[in-house]
Amino acid sequence: MSADPPLPLNFTQHRTSELPFFYPSTNTLFYIDIHGATLHSLSLTSPESNPQPTTTNLPPGSKFATGLFPTRNDEALIFSDRNSFHKIPRSALNSKQLKATNATLLCTLPIAEKQRLNEATTDSHGRIWAATGSDTDNDNKDAQLFIVTPDHRAVEIKQLQGQIILANAMCINKEETFFYLGCSIGGWVDRWRLDMNAKDPQSLLSDRQRCINIEKPAVPDGMTCDDEGRLYLAVFGGGRIQVHSQDGLMLRSIETPTLCPTCCVFANNMLVITSKTVEDDTWDEAEASGMQDMFSRFPDRLGWLYSVAIDGVTGVRKHALM
Repeated sequence: MSADPPLPLNFTQHRTSELPFFYPSTNTLFYIDIHGATLHSLSLTSPESNPQPTTTNLPPGSKFATGLFPTRNDEALIFSDRNSFHKIPRSALNSKQLKATNATLLCTLPIAEKQRLNEATTDSHGRIWAATGSDTDNDNKDAQLFIVTPDHRAVEIKQLQGQIILANAMCINKEETFFYLGCSIGGWVDRWRLDMNAKDPQSLLSDRQRCINIEKPAVPDGMTCDDEGRLYLAVFGGGRIQVHSQDGLMLRSIETPTLCPTCCVFANNMLVITSKTVEDDTWDEAEASGMQDMFSRFPDRLGWLYSVAIDGVTGVRKHALM
């Protein structure tokens, strides 16, 4: 596995670009600016030409979207807001403003007070896995983990109890034998054994183990995996993508031109990296903590997308939903 240094894929500024997924059939990358509440599609047919995204404004209340998934037959997208999942037809994405009437409510989750959805993924059984986080770091509320069944029922998984406050870095490996979930505030990622054949949802997860630790002030953010089980973790505030074995062994680090990578996803032979605009107060805090020398190598602070060519690696795709 070899990789070149990451290069800007698109120079459009976003406050916080996240939640990327790739449609191979049309060579299209989708992602959301979660602070701007905008959905973007980007053609990667000629990625070297700085392609410009098509932008759709999501309905009011869609700020902090935490999930974006394909549906079968490429007919629609599913996205989440603070506590619900919605379905929007692909045909509606041609308009600059997505009307609320274009979005079909699929499910509202029974989320605790001062919690919101913060991370999600899908599995081959057509289920959505979704985890929450506290509205503020000071709430210190335990995160909740849910599965949403194909008939849009939400079931809370109790095995998550304890220690996770702001859930991130959710990932399921290709064989669907391991489930990963991290805590950004705690600075770590845990691994559970996953039993996809369990009839009782409370028996899906077992054998929780610490897998990855990230030294503060950097924190784990979005994560994806490849067909061989390697994990690719965006280290927010650390300016890098860390590559780990499925057991958490550090294999390599890919430095990014941005201080705050948020997520990564495989698209053809590239790893696409989303990022957050580095606000002035974040930069000031870094300088005050004596880390300005480390951060001086991050000239790009504008929430751009980046791509790094990685040879001989195939990523695990998000499973399409009904």
